[in-house]
Amino acid sequence: IHGNDNTNIKISAVEFRDFEVAAVSLNNVDSLEISDCNVVKNRDDIPVVGLFSAARFIRPYGKYLKEQSYKMELIDSKSGERKLKSAADAYDKLITSINNVYEDVVLGNGQIDEKKHPEEFHLFNNPFNVVDGPCYVFLVHGRGPA
Repeated sequence: IHGNDNTNIKISAVEFRDFEVAAVSLNNVDSLEISDCNVVKNRDDIPVVGLFSAARFIRPYGKYLKEQSYKMELIDSKSGERKLKSAADAYDKLITSINNVYEDVVLGNGQIDEKKHPEEFHLFNNPFNVVDGPCYVFLVHGRGPA
């Protein structure tokens, strides 16, 4: 249950199970009553870490930089070597990685294929299959995202 700017909310006799981040998340709610709810468990079959979500959300920014023909200087953390890389290359690689994970997880067997996509496995695999960030049952917050 997620909402923004809600009024007179009553949540009663609900069983929550298989949620990832929050069973209930309400921002700027006025007059909230929660009673007789049961929280069974959150999900324990999450194949990717939260970084995968961040990769998906950053796409519009990468696309913009690609369209602007932006280039950036990267420094290799081991050798100290400086390389010029285009946003187009980074964006295209990001899109390919997201598509590879989708292919493996959604269209495949539910996990990232380590042999077929080793870079994606290294970046996004969730070895413990549980949410790797904050997990809330009831998250009640003021205006704006929590």
